[in-house]
Amino acid sequence: MEQRLTELQRELHAERERLVEAEQPTYTGLGAKAEQFLRIAEEESARLRSEAERDVAGVRTEAETILGDAERKAADAEAVIEQRTAEAKMEAGRIIGEASAEIERLRQEAEQQGTTHIQTTRSEAERLLAEARVEAERIVTAGQATADEEHTARDKEIAALIRRRTDITRQLKALREVIGLLPETDDEDDLPEEPARAAQSAPAAQAAPPTPVQPTLHGPARATSQASAEAAGPAVVEAAVPVAEVPADESADSAAPRDTPTRETADRPDGPTLKLRRPPSTAPQGSTRRL
Repeated sequence: MEQRLTELQRELHAERERLVEAEQPTYTGLGAKAEQFLRIAEEESARLRSEAERDVAGVRTEAETILGDAERKAADAEAVIEQRTAEAKMEAGRIIGEASAEIERLRQEAEQQGTTHIQTTRSEAERLLAEARVEAERIVTAGQATADEEHTARDKEIAALIRRRTDITRQLKALREVIGLLPETDDEDDLPEEPARAAQSAPAAQAAPPTPVQPTLHGPARATSQASAEAAGPAVVEAAVPVAEVPADESADSAAPRDTPTRETADRPDGPTLKLRRPPSTAPQGSTRRL
């Protein structure tokens, strides 16, 4: 259509040029043929102009219609695009909202679980710490009580040993005074039994509690010792000797001068017996004094 319009416009332009050229020279007395020719040309030119204008109007109308359709379609497309964009934005907002809500829920659950776990762990740690402290205090208290009991028992034992040592020392001193008054006697029959009796009396003296016994005299020394005891007075009354183990420092008291009688213990049917023996250098064989 545009090509046709262009051709018509070109033909119209050519006819106009011919008319201009025809009007410029003035010829008088042109014949009817020339006039007719010109009239036909003018009519043809007018017809062509009308057709061209009609075609142009149709083309313009069609172009306007096409342009209107294009604008309408563009508007529709823009509206659709806007609608779809709005829908996409709404959908994206909904998805983002759901995702945010899910993330917040998971975060709260994680925080709650973490707080619960921390509280549980802290409670367990505090419980274990409290139990450990109670156990430590119990152990310390028990150990302190045991140590106090052992210390008290040890102090009592030491005090008892000191008292026993003092008593034994006093009694040994009294016995030495008594022994110094006794005459020498011969008990040779008892000599072979002394080692065995001494061996038997050692564990018995360690295991059995100390029992006070009176010195037992045998032979002719009984009467003499009784008379001496009566003469000695209170010193003889204190001569009750507990058959027990004498502390180590007492061995020094019983060991030294050679003329001091040594003591031995032996089991007899009538009770423990304290034997006093002088060293061989100062006493004849068989001169053993037995209490």
